[in-house]
Amino acid sequence: MSNVVSFFQQFSILFIELTLLFIVISFIVSLIQQKVTEEEIKQILHRPNKWSGYLYGTGLGALTPFCSCSTIPILAGLLSSKAPFGPSMSFLVASPLLNPVMIILLVTFLGWKIVAVLTG
Repeated sequence: MSNVVSFFQQFSILFIELTLLFIVISFIVSLIQQKVTEEEIKQILHRPNKWSGYLYGTGLGALTPFCSCSTIPILAGLLSSKAPFGPSMSFLVASPLLNPVMIILLVTFLGWKIVAVLTG
């Protein structure tokens, strides 16, 4: 019985933390959308060379220290700003996978040479 109680306690704590994180990140994205125009976002992600837009989206995703639950509001903000779909999706894929914390953990466990090969 104590395992069930422990499970529900842990679940409740995580649920509250992630809900608050989602709300705070959504608020921050809303503030950023008010400060940064749609045209600026398009200019950053929509490049003459199609692949450079994907690289920018991947780079932005890799640099953001957010988990996937925080990435969704950012992605929604990008798409509502009419940012190109491909670079937005590359942001989505890179964000929870290549964030700085994950890179630090990989360097700690595998060494910097292996991480450079994996992420480069």
